[in-house]
Amino acid sequence: MVSIPPSAYSAVPAEALAGKPVLDTINFIPQRDGPIPELFDGQLSTSEVLQRHLGTAHVVKVFNNITFWHLRSLARPPGATDRSALPIAGDDPSAKAAVTAFLDAIGYDTGDAGTLSSGGRRFAFGTRGFVAPYGGLNDERGTPADVTAIRAGRSVRADTDFLLSRSHGATGATVCCRAGSGPRVRDWRMRVRPCGLILRKGTRGELPAGFARTSTLYSVRPTVRSQCDAKVAFANAFQDARLRMKRESLPHAVFTDPEVGSVGLTEHAARDRATTSSRDSFPFERVEKAELIGETRGFIKYVAERDTHRLLGCHVVGYQGADLVYDAVVVTRAEGLIDDLALAVGVFPTLQEGMEGVARAVLRKAAPEEVSGPLVTAVHEGMRGGGGI
Repeated sequence: MVSIPPSAYSAVPAEALAGKPVLDTINFIPQRDGPIPELFDGQLSTSEVLQRHLGTAHVVKVFNNITFWHLRSLARPPGATDRSALPIAGDDPSAKAAVTAFLDAIGYDTGDAGTLSSGGRRFAFGTRGFVAPYGGLNDERGTPADVTAIRAGRSVRADTDFLLSRSHGATGATVCCRAGSGPRVRDWRMRVRPCGLILRKGTRGELPAGFARTSTLYSVRPTVRSQCDAKVAFANAFQDARLRMKRESLPHAVFTDPEVGSVGLTEHAARDRATTSSRDSFPFERVEKAELIGETRGFIKYVAERDTHRLLGCHVVGYQGADLVYDAVVVTRAEGLIDDLALAVGVFPTLQEGMEGVARAVLRKAAPEEVSGPLVTAVHEGMRGGGGI
């Protein structure tokens, strides 16, 4: 078994391993390992580089997509219903057969991902098959994941898909779940009830991809928002107040896996109001912190008014999505600009850095003539407090 930094592969003794199966657990992480010429351009995988060095040995990629604590806790006897699988990749069938027998002996099924060239990349660092199927880095006990879950790049338990209704900015969120499943609500203050299927305009009679006719749409209404409504109503009725809720700056969240956090208008709602908007989205798998912690499902999206740059909405589907929208809550309540978020520099590596990147992308779309270079340095004429990083 070879478990070394990728830059040290040339120190592995080729002659001593000639003709033998070699288990390769190496992950190349550019942020950690630095530029390695053989790997940096992505033309070769770590296993291919190791195989080229070893010559007649038979390299099999395995163990690189699971943590050592999950490897210890998820082992199960043959026939167990919650037995997990580990993906392997290799070019020699006999070597893969030997590794398959070894994995079975230590408590795991095997998923053959193919050759070193193609298969080994499917569960490497930065992919959906890396760590996340077993629960991610924050799951100490681990989540069993069979071959189907490994190939899908998700946990067996992560079977909740969702569709935000077009009117959710004012009425709460709607979660669409696959047949036979339901949202795993972790917050006792969230009330969940089945309701009728709501489709977007123009999709009459159609269901989202992957959903059966028996799918259920769940309506989730946050208690905190209801409390705010009640307090305003009481103050206006009994304390002679003249308060008004800024509903479009009230956030809401759906505590499914992954989370949904949202504030303000969706792209469709902005379009319905005849607002010329600029928007952009960014997948979680491109946020480096998400890769590091194995939480790469989801996306980040901002919606802003094209002419004035006023922030209209922010929507996050992903790990800690409910937390990540808070900055946008502050900006929308102040009727601020997308510039306010684009000019802020996030800490590296954090999930917040991904939020910053999307804000900059939206600003570049709204005002390409004002933005240049890797950092946003322009100042919109309506922006408060000066410009610069």
